[in-house]
Amino acid sequence: MIGAMIGAIFGAVFSAVGSIVYLSVLLLWFVLTVIARWMVFIKAGQPGWKSVIPIYSDYISYRIAWTANMFWFYLIFYFAGNMLEDSSIGIIAAAGTLCQAAAVLIALFYSLNLAKSFGKGTAFAIGLWIFEPLFTLILGFGSAQYQKRYW
Repeated sequence: MIGAMIGAIFGAVFSAVGSIVYLSVLLLWFVLTVIARWMVFIKAGQPGWKSVIPIYSDYISYRIAWTANMFWFYLIFYFAGNMLEDSSIGIIAAAGTLCQAAAVLIALFYSLNLAKSFGKGTAFAIGLWIFEPLFTLILGFGSAQYQKRYW
């Protein structure tokens, strides 16, 4: 009986510590993304404060790297994919999976275009796609200069 109580206490403590660590990493990821985008926005001629507003900063990022229209396509595919993928009807779930795949491809091409806008290559774009805050910090604080491109 005492062993079960001690186990429950340790379980609760480890669960709380795990939650705190997870939330700390999530907050650090968000803060790094905001700082990195702030610097990239300034290099691209946009006010840095636009990086603080979550969805609006994505919209501005797409405008910097590609076009605003591609942001809307990404958003539509992303949300449609999330809504349709949970369906119990096979064809609708398959459509959701296709929408998710389209959103992933758009995000990948966005990263490629952002990297090219700063004179970087495909390998950098893949890093930007996987580890956005780190590679965006490299763009923002590094020597790369923004070169306006039209795709």
